[in-house]
Order: sequence, then C-alpha cells, then structure tokens
Amino acid sequence: MLTTRRPRVLALRLLACLILVALTTSPVAGEPSKAAQELVKKDPMDILNACLARSQKLQQFTQTLTKQERIGGKLEETETMFLKFRAKPLSIYMKWTKEPHQGRELIYVEGKNKNNAVLHEYVGPLNVLVKINPDGSEAKKRSRRSVKQAGIRNATKSLVDLSEKARKRGDMRLKIMGIEKVDGRDVVVLCRLLEKRDDYCVYMTVIYIDPVHLLPVKVVGYDWDHRLAWVYTSGDIKTDVKLTDKDFDTKNPKYNYPGFVGLSWPFGKK
Repeated sequence: MLTTRRPRVLALRLLACLILVALTTSPVAGEPSKAAQELVKKDPMDILNACLARSQKLQQFTQTLTKQERIGGKLEETETMFLKFRAKPLSIYMKWTKEPHQGRELIYVEGKNKNNAVLHEYVGPLNVLVKINPDGSEAKKRSRRSVKQAGIRNATKSLVDLSEKARKRGDMRLKIMGIEKVDGRDVVVLCRLLEKRDDYCVYMTVIYIDPVHLLPVKVVGYDWDHRLAWVYTSGDIKTDVKLTDKDFDTKNPKYNYPGFVGLSWPFGKK
C-alpha cells in the first residue's frame, strides 16, 4: 500500500507528471470553458465514474483511434484507425487508414468465428486473411490490449475498473492537474499514480477528459522504467449512426476481405 513512508517518492512522481503534462499539452489561451472550470472542482474519482456512466450509454458509434504502444520492450510506430462499435452483441470493425498497416481491416463479433477476430492485411502483393484469438499470444504480439477492449466505451470501463480496484487497495493517488488544451479544445487533466504490483502494468497514467462530453479523449501511460508505455487518442466520435450486422460482416462489399484464406484477386489494395 501507499503509506506515509513514501511521500518523497510520490512527490517526485507527481512532479514528473506535471512536467510530462506540460510537455504534451499547451496552456489554455484566454478563459477556460465553463464546462472545464466546473469539472475541475469535482473529486477526480467522481469525474472518472461520470465518464464511465456516460460511456456506458454509447450503444453504437464510430470514432477515429490512434495508438502507440511499447510491445516486448520496443516502442512501435503510431497506428491510425477508423472504428465502428456496437455493444450488443459486442461487435467491432477497425480499418487502418494510414501507414503502417494501411488497408488492414479487422472484425470481431462476440459468438461468431469461434470468438476469433478476423483480419486481413497486405503482405507484398498478397491480401492475407488471418483468424486470431483476441486474447491469445499472436494477438499480444500485435497489441497490448485485446480487440474486445477497443473503442472509447470499453477503454473507459477498463480505466475506471482498474482505478476503482487500486483505490480500494489503497494503491492509488489520483490528482487533478488542471486545464490544458489538446487539439484546440479545453480538457481537464488527471494524473493517476499506482503502487507497483504484478497486475498493474504502468505506474503513471495521464488522462485527458473532454469536459463537455465527459469522455477520456487521450490516455498516456508510463511503465515502471519511466518509459512511455502507450498513448491512445480518440476523436471524431459520432453516436448518431445506425449500424447493422452488415457493418461487421467480412462479406460487406465496401470492405476488402479476400474471398478465401490467403489471397485476394486482383492483388494489391483497392
């Protein structure tokens, strides 16, 4: 547990958090928005719980997602995706819109394809189709998080569930760092510090909350070696969409899944 025997360590970590926030955001020009000013007065755990309540109302939506992760000790390149999400049954479609992996598509539908994720990607001239256990070893070589955790709804739940577990253990310090500006909009910045345990993969997480929509639009994690572990950014969230089974079907003519395992004709990207 975090105790009074470690105040200096906590103070240094909080100072590090302040420095990192300053490096990755810009000061708010002029008067912060009223929504941001009101939100910053609240208890930080209450803010996270409000984000959870808001996110759980999102039954279907589309969004953009960028991620950069450290996998096996290596910091991978930033990936950019367009994502479709449906809560019941859990259904996720992702398309990589920039390099690396531009043109890759992935579909996961709970209860279908033996609960595997189905993706295709280009290897030279070949369009290769692969089925992957989303919680298996092959998937973990590609991403730190299961595809079942993709989307701002699931990401928010994971963030809040871990925070609540750590709070009950007495392992967490959660602070409001202030109001900053990210991509031209005011955000409320939280910093979460955790005690070192096997089931905590990072010690510090910086969380950027959109005060209007009450959603975490950016989450940055730092591992126990003080290295960047991940950056996840959500944007362009649209909830006024009507998604159907076709949106999560490899046979959708708008998608570029090959007709059989291995190759697509003609070769190359459409």
